[in-house]
Amino acid sequence: MDVTTFPLSFSCHLIFSLVAGCFFLLQYLRLRRPYQLVLTIAIPASLLIYLGRLMEHLGQTGAADFFNGKPWFHTIGALEAVLLLGALVLSILAKVRRKKDGQDDADGQPKEDAA
Repeated sequence: MDVTTFPLSFSCHLIFSLVAGCFFLLQYLRLRRPYQLVLTIAIPASLLIYLGRLMEHLGQTGAADFFNGKPWFHTIGALEAVLLLGALVLSILAKVRRKKDGQDDADGQPKEDAA
């Protein structure tokens, strides 16, 4: 894959994906918001575009041809679009539900429990 397709180097993409995935996983464990779990999966899933390069390195030329092809690239793009759209919908639904239940203050932030 060339730089015009994905502007980050593999190492930068890997670091970003791991940090973001860990962040959203910790946020999900802390706040239990479903969209955070979806983002925990969606961000590292973007690394699937590098499977062709991995297969080449492992000597699997048939698999490398498949994973370097446009259908695979477009499949990953569609998967990412569905996951990000799902995260957006879940985020909006969670916000509406919290407002309906009266769990948010005027700024949209969760109310602090007076314990």
